[in-house]
Amino acid sequence: MKNLSKANSERLVYLAIYLVLGFIVLSSFLSFWNRYVTYASTTTINQTEEVSDALNCVKTDVLAQLQLACYGMPINGKEETVAEFERISKTRDSVSAKISQLLEKQSYPTDEISKVNSKISEFIKNTLHSLKSPKGDSDLIGNFSTLQNTLEFDALQTKINQFEGNLKSAAASDYEWSILDNSIIQVILILLSVPILLIAARNLKNEIKNRKELLKSLDENNKRYLLNEGETGDLHASAVVENSIRSFKKAFDFVDFVARGSYHQAEGLLPPHIQEKNKSTLMGALLNLSEKLKKSEETEMARKWVSEGLNQFYQIVRNNQHDLKLLADKATSFLSKYMESQQASLFLLKKEGGDEYLELSAAFAFDRKKYVEKRVEIGVGLLGQTYLEGEAVLITELPNKYTSITSGLGDATPTCLLIIPFAYNEKIEAVFEIAGFKKYLSHQIEFLKKAGEFLASAIRGASDTIEMQRILQQSIEQSEILKAQEEELRQNMEELEATNEAIRRKELEATRN
Repeated sequence: MKNLSKANSERLVYLAIYLVLGFIVLSSFLSFWNRYVTYASTTTINQTEEVSDALNCVKTDVLAQLQLACYGMPINGKEETVAEFERISKTRDSVSAKISQLLEKQSYPTDEISKVNSKISEFIKNTLHSLKSPKGDSDLIGNFSTLQNTLEFDALQTKINQFEGNLKSAAASDYEWSILDNSIIQVILILLSVPILLIAARNLKNEIKNRKELLKSLDENNKRYLLNEGETGDLHASAVVENSIRSFKKAFDFVDFVARGSYHQAEGLLPPHIQEKNKSTLMGALLNLSEKLKKSEETEMARKWVSEGLNQFYQIVRNNQHDLKLLADKATSFLSKYMESQQASLFLLKKEGGDEYLELSAAFAFDRKKYVEKRVEIGVGLLGQTYLEGEAVLITELPNKYTSITSGLGDATPTCLLIIPFAYNEKIEAVFEIAGFKKYLSHQIEFLKKAGEFLASAIRGASDTIEMQRILQQSIEQSEILKAQEEELRQNMEELEATNEAIRRKELEATRN
């Protein structure tokens, strides 16, 4: 009877084990199903949000920008308005394609949104045609108001948003039911697992024997994959866990510092003496990621610095291109300040007879204009050689007293000198020399090249204008000389005619006598 009871007990245990295994399999299946439902629900919710964002984009980046372009046309002029309309057209195309694609995935009819897109496209097309026409209609505000009245975009947006809201609610409901089903299975699994725990208790002693090896393995894996600080810690469970938590906290702090842009603090969490040991760990990978993000941020800052500088410089050149001397002064002053340099000089190409030379047109030092005269022959010195070779020259070790910067504190020799030709259409119009106490970086040199190309174009235009004015003045002077000569010749002819007439009268009187 006792053996029978024991057998029944074992059967019950095995039955419980099989039930637990079955529920584990079912739980696993539901977990995968839950993942699928979660993924499908999340995808649907994301799609609804993307549709909403895209519709808002139509309103803010297309319709609102079209309105700004229409109202701003009298100020900006036709050329800038045409460029703005073309940019908005590209934005509309991308947004329209995105909305249509998302709605098609959701089996929503795209006829209405297609009509809206067609009307906007037709408006942009007609407006561009009108603006590009010499006698184009400039009543953009009225045309845009007509477009708004016919679009009824807000009503369409509300209708689509209601459809998206229904999809979103259905997806959320599916997700909640999936979680509920999985929770029920988990509860049942927990209740059935209690008897199994009694059996597992018998193996507790064996587990205790393996504990030290497991802790040792965990400590080694922490050092191998997470963070290796080069120390062999205590194999007590608390010590290993604390070490693991500390390593994870360092990883979290590292990511947090990087996210806030505090790269120096992040790198301080991994001192140089242990970086070699962590090349293949998580902290080593995070350090590499930090370095890449830092370089990317520096690159973006350099790009922004160049872009902002060029925009400011272009405005200066446009405002002063009517006066070549004023243009040289303003350009040199701005470049010196924006480059944070202490000295700058601009040499323009001049022609005298058949000879060419470089003449100093503007020079600044310590934010003060220097009134000096200087002429550099082609091929002579660094400036002349730079003109011949057509390539920028960067010198970081200047000879003593090569050039000096004077201030209230005395004289000092700059540590870096940059000489760069300013060319337009492969023709060098000027050579720019700049000096300071910091080494010029590649993006700064690239900025000067682009600025120099624009300045060279302006110099060429100003020089051509001056030459045309000189030719025009010479033509006017020659015309006045010809007029004076013509008047003198006319007077001489009149005098000659009068003399001939007097001679004829005398001859006639002599014949009569």
